Amino acid sequence: MTLGEWNSILNVTSTGVFLHSREALKVMIPNKTGSIINIGSYACYQTFPGISAYAAAKARWRKSPAR
Repeated sequence: MTLGEWNSILNVTSTGVFLHSREALKVMIPNKTGSIINIGSYACYQTFPGISAYAAAKARWRKSPAR
């Protein structure tokens, strides 16, 4: 995998979440209501050949257990 491929996957899966949330908040904050639901993937717990960048990006958004 090239650095460009790695960055492309991270941009779609991680930067996309940020950009979508930012735009949604522009509507939600003035309306004082709304929810943002991000869908994760089992790949953040167990990866498979060929999807390491995808798994790493999804792991960024998994909910951490309460401590």
